[in-house]
Amino acid sequence: MSLVYDLVVVAGGSGSRLGGAVKTDLTLGGERLLDRTLAATQDARTRVLVGQGIEVPDDVVVTLEDPPSGGPAAGTASGLAAVTDPAPWTLLLAGDLVDTAAGIRALLEAAAVDPTDTDGICLSGHADHPQWLFGIHRTAALRDAVAALGTVRDRSMKALLSPLRLQTLAVDPDTVADIDTPRDYEAWQARGPHDASAPREPKMRDDAMTVARWRAWVEMAAAAVDVDPTAVDIARIHTLTKVIAHTYDRPMAPVGSYIMGMAVGAALAQGEQPDRASLQRAIERSLDRAPRPEEQS
Repeated sequence: MSLVYDLVVVAGGSGSRLGGAVKTDLTLGGERLLDRTLAATQDARTRVLVGQGIEVPDDVVVTLEDPPSGGPAAGTASGLAAVTDPAPWTLLLAGDLVDTAAGIRALLEAAAVDPTDTDGICLSGHADHPQWLFGIHRTAALRDAVAALGTVRDRSMKALLSPLRLQTLAVDPDTVADIDTPRDYEAWQARGPHDASAPREPKMRDDAMTVARWRAWVEMAAAAVDVDPTAVDIARIHTLTKVIAHTYDRPMAPVGSYIMGMAVGAALAQGEQPDRASLQRAIERSLDRAPRPEEQS
């Protein structure tokens, strides 16, 4: 790959939902998540890890936002500042991505085409919603975005990157999968060795027995409130809540599903068959127009 780029891995989170575990040190198939990323980026000019308490090779620069726990935008700013000889492009990744190899290849190949009308490219596993911490950007544009944001502490990646001219590159959702909770980790461990380039059945976060247990609970809960259980699309609800949590704000994820449920219920009450896909897209489009959480006082 002829593209000249730096790597910044943002891994400064506390891992509170994983009991304080260091996400980059989680192992799948006997390999740390971080080591998977480092193996796929050996040709990067400079590699930076934003985090603490993580063992890395000697050629990886380690830094941390000051003060710590400043959020991903602050971590990004610290990672960029740690690069003394910036390359033209910066590969920007989260530290909890399951398997980055296929996604990194796709980004490097897309950027190597030298799209002059864009500042960066982000992968997208759901509709056109970018994964803010799985992308590659022109370094100058990324640094300008940090400067324009002003205060970076407790700011979101969308606030940082959305002013840029970004392209999205659609990939299999598993290619951009991350680990947020113990259930996520257990599900990936149960799946065994992961190859993001290999064809797989659609991911449901857990095995068939768990999905059957979920469906049994849905049928019981639906019967208790006189709701048609076939109207409860577990996979679509999971997708919607993940998009809302990653794109807008985590506490609004169940609220978005509730709104969708209300819309489905209203359609059924009128004897109509609801178009769940259209309803989901309508709710997702609202994310682009809603005031950002960090913009509210």
